[in-house]
Amino acid sequence: MYNESTGGFDSVSFASVLFIAAIALLAYITNTVLPFMRRRSYIKAEIKRSDENECLYWQMELRKLYISHIPILGRLFYKRRR
Repeated sequence: MYNESTGGFDSVSFASVLFIAAIALLAYITNTVLPFMRRRSYIKAEIKRSDENECLYWQMELRKLYISHIPILGRLFYKRRR
């Protein structure tokens, strides 16, 4: 809580806010980043083992993955195609 005598917040409040931020970051990583990384590594493995026609399909899937999970890339890609 806010401490009027020191003119700031006490260390317990700061620690609890830091803890909540760490939990939120961990939740983001486990729900967003890890599935993206797994899917990307799967597609890259499929690109390595596939023939020419399949390779084009998997490259397109990888491009779609990047566009859907990295919003700035999606905006740049669609802006460039217009």
